[in-house]
Amino acid sequence: MSAMNRRPRSRTEKLLLGVLGLTAILLLTSLALALKPDSKPRPLSSGILGTVIASPCRPVEMAGDPPCPGHEGELRVLRPDGNLVTVSHTDRNGRFRVELPPGRYMLDPGDGGYAIAKGGARATVRENAFTRVELFYYTGIQ
Repeated sequence: MSAMNRRPRSRTEKLLLGVLGLTAILLLTSLALALKPDSKPRPLSSGILGTVIASPCRPVEMAGDPPCPGHEGELRVLRPDGNLVTVSHTDRNGRFRVELPPGRYMLDPGDGGYAIAKGGARATVRENAFTRVELFYYTGIQ
């Protein structure tokens, strides 16, 4: 159809086209804001924190000996079924803090499963709280 043969748009058609155009602009703007690369997810306010202690730290431990040092190294966080959730690291004093959603977890300080076998490496995280744990990294000293 040529421009000469086209009938003029009615007021309703013009209004509908305007509403559709404005809707498209609003949708595209909303999508652009939602996908904005610098938008950061809200940090979790729950997780596990604590200390990993190297133990034993002497072949013979006596009363009055200084405490064993913290263990600096990798700390694996697992689901109860054994699937890996995340890997964290302890500082040179053995301290760590891992943000996690609420749930049940096992912690493996990389000592071959000794802490998990002893049952001391389990933690339940509740909403808006950090669960404090103390783990022992088995050094193998006998």
